[in-house]
Amino acid sequence: MISVDRKRLQANFERLLIADGVSKKEDETILVVKRILANIPVDIIENASLSKTRKNLYIRLPKRGDTDSPPILLSAHMDTVEPTTNIKFQCINDLYSTDGTTILGSDDKAGIVAILECLLAIHESEFPHPTIEVAFTVEEEIGLEGAKDFDTTLIQSKRGIVIDADGEPGIVMFAGPSQILFEVTIKGKAAHAGMAPEEGKSAILFASQCIARIPFGRIDAETTTNIGRIQGGRATNIVAEDCFLNGEIRSHNPVKLDIIKNQMKSIFENGNEFGYQVHFQDRFAYKSFSLSKDRPILTQVSQAILDCGLTPQYKVCGGGCDANIFNETIPSMECINLACGMTDVHTHKESVLFTDIERVTEILLAICSR
Repeated sequence: MISVDRKRLQANFERLLIADGVSKKEDETILVVKRILANIPVDIIENASLSKTRKNLYIRLPKRGDTDSPPILLSAHMDTVEPTTNIKFQCINDLYSTDGTTILGSDDKAGIVAILECLLAIHESEFPHPTIEVAFTVEEEIGLEGAKDFDTTLIQSKRGIVIDADGEPGIVMFAGPSQILFEVTIKGKAAHAGMAPEEGKSAILFASQCIARIPFGRIDAETTTNIGRIQGGRATNIVAEDCFLNGEIRSHNPVKLDIIKNQMKSIFENGNEFGYQVHFQDRFAYKSFSLSKDRPILTQVSQAILDCGLTPQYKVCGGGCDANIFNETIPSMECINLACGMTDVHTHKESVLFTDIERVTEILLAICSR
């Protein structure tokens, strides 16, 4: 089996950590990625997007030797949530975290560095390997926008691995939900809150009554909903004329997704009968995927995990990732999501055990050197 260069892996991870890379500002991260790969013969296509405006990276390491293994796609996203400016990371007993003032950014720099080390180690070895394609996307954290805009005509692979799940290496996310995003605008009637409250119609009050009636939180094992933001009103002495809120619905079941959306729409738009002007708008964000355990990609990944001395754990993901998009947009694609050790992502408590990054890199090497 090809070995991981642990010192190089760690050095490159730290190079990535200090590179700012919030959504739509991924330039520093892109520069670090290109520098790390500068001395190996990979093809790199920048701005690999249909719009030619998003700075996705497509990377290709050509096949070497006599192998019948099909091309494989590896993917991670280059953007992070905020804040990452002036990040101060620390590594104590192999555990990476920050000083508590920023996120760490292991989501998804742990995935990026594992893929980079896989390419470097395979190139340095004499092992035959299939064509390895890499899709490094931008703007994942704000709606999988980079993957949606990726120029998938570049991709030959029909098997894909996204490295972007929390939890210990060996966890395989073989299914992910669909998501609907919605927003509601409510217009009531302003009035003086002290002198003539009866003459007003509070948009905030109506919104709160609706929220109390809609399906909320964990609906069942397949379905969740959430209100993410609400705002309205102008001053304490004015009955709130306007209110805005937005939220999401996720489900692995498309029928449930549609039923709950229609329930919400009906509850909010009922306000039109009581003197409010209500507009409920929704859009489909991404489609669910679910792969049976006998699919070639799961067989291949599971065997690699076993070869690395780990036990495959099959889980259903509660969130969306680039695998949702690739399964939907690339014909005949089978794409799963692998865990890479990150925990408490999107918080200032985020951390990742370096040995977990090393292990997921070993899994990738076992997959790609077959």
